[in-house]
Amino acid sequence: MPIAKLWAGRLFGTNVGNVFIKLDGPDDALVGTARVADADIGIVVYDIAAVFDGHKIEATGKPQPVPPNVKVGDLKVTGELDGTGNIRGEWETTLGTGGPFVLFPHDNSAQQGPAAVPAVVEPNQSGPGEALNKQEPPQIVQRTQTLPKFTIYRDELHDLIKAMAELYPSSGEPAIRAEIDGVDVNRLASAFWDMALPREVPYIHISLSEGVAFAPRTININLTQTACTFTVSGSSSIWVNGVFDKVDRMLARRRGWWRQVFEKHALNLNGISLLVALTLAPSLDLLSRFVLMGMTIVFVMAFWALHRYATRLRIFLTEDYAQKSFFDMPRLFTTLLGAGVIAGVTWSYSWLSQGGLKAVLTFLGSLAGP
Repeated sequence: MPIAKLWAGRLFGTNVGNVFIKLDGPDDALVGTARVADADIGIVVYDIAAVFDGHKIEATGKPQPVPPNVKVGDLKVTGELDGTGNIRGEWETTLGTGGPFVLFPHDNSAQQGPAAVPAVVEPNQSGPGEALNKQEPPQIVQRTQTLPKFTIYRDELHDLIKAMAELYPSSGEPAIRAEIDGVDVNRLASAFWDMALPREVPYIHISLSEGVAFAPRTININLTQTACTFTVSGSSSIWVNGVFDKVDRMLARRRGWWRQVFEKHALNLNGISLLVALTLAPSLDLLSRFVLMGMTIVFVMAFWALHRYATRLRIFLTEDYAQKSFFDMPRLFTTLLGAGVIAGVTWSYSWLSQGGLKAVLTFLGSLAGP
């Protein structure tokens, strides 16, 4: 029975998006186009050639011209019919990207197996905490946890990626996206770690997903300079809650209440310092008021810069974690300095009110001579 000529579905892995394929010709010499709507780079059209033996399909694709800022590679696809008439398999490109995919027939020119129309069928597999063969009404369940910015090292990333793969082994290996030498790289974990990597990167995205069309099970960990989060989604609330709790425990050390309070509220000390300065200033003469406010602004800006340094995200790709000295606790150290800002403001006021500025001006005047 000839293969259907119209297919639509989803691809997953390093890139996620929708795909529509139109074929023509005999099964042993198929040609056509594959239109991929990638979630990150937009629409890419491939000219494809394929061979179908009645059960398995193999295809290659050459991309049509794309904008200069879009980087795509040649495509290779292998898949086979499942028991419902859909095609499941894997895709990869010469850029090192790849992942699973699923396609559903959308014409009546042929039927693949028992299914005459597209059917969305979840694999009969269970993840952590999921009962076997549990059926639920169609739904999309998603849980997201916000993390404070932190420092993470190569060995910790390896442990995290390994744990993600063990949570849902049927989905293959996670995909990693990061900026390498100014280029946004998106590859499967094994190919990513085989690259020549820099010591540190500004962001990293780690994702794992399965190849189903509706509400695929996904685990996404996004660490950027603007926000750090992880998200678990799928069609089963039992699976989502179970995996979410496991990932949450893995990252528990990274989201301690102390880190979150420090990141969100430590700069309130600057506001208190300014309030103290404004309260004390009226009891000084005009020049001393300006000096007090100037010293306060210097203290506030210094603490702001130190807070920003202490709360930045750092991702090391070539260094493993090693216990460091006292300065490995920058948030505690910076908070103590923040309290010192308030003390510095009150000291400045005491110094100015006791004639310190006048003494300095008198000394400078004596240096200038008569």
